[in-house]
Amino acid sequence: MAALTPEQRAELQDEIGAQPPASPELLLAAIRDQYQARKQAGVTPNAAAAAAHRALAALPAVLQRLIDAEQQLDTVRTTVARLIHRNDEGDDYGLTDLAWELSRAGVSVQPELDLISALANAEYAAQG
Repeated sequence: MAALTPEQRAELQDEIGAQPPASPELLLAAIRDQYQARKQAGVTPNAAAAAAHRALAALPAVLQRLIDAEQQLDTVRTTVARLIHRNDEGDDYGLTDLAWELSRAGVSVQPELDLISALANAEYAAQG
């Protein structure tokens, strides 16, 4: 998948304006509404139109989520590339440094680290 360029992200952001990103629940609801619209198209045109309208209404929030995800991906890729380059130049960055740099750039992996730690502790306790 080709990432959006910063210019494309800015253009898309300009088109949708300030918009809170879609929640996972909204994404699922939009997909379900669109499915219902296709399913009901030949049966009940009014229900199909209403479902299609709900799905379409969710589009700006879905696009905002895409923009946010693209920005995070760009941040992660740039941060990793910078640390790889610096390691190639003789620095000695480890994974803890990467986690810190990502957090500093606004992409914290701490929730995932906490989850992995809890799972590892539970696995260890289960073996014990």
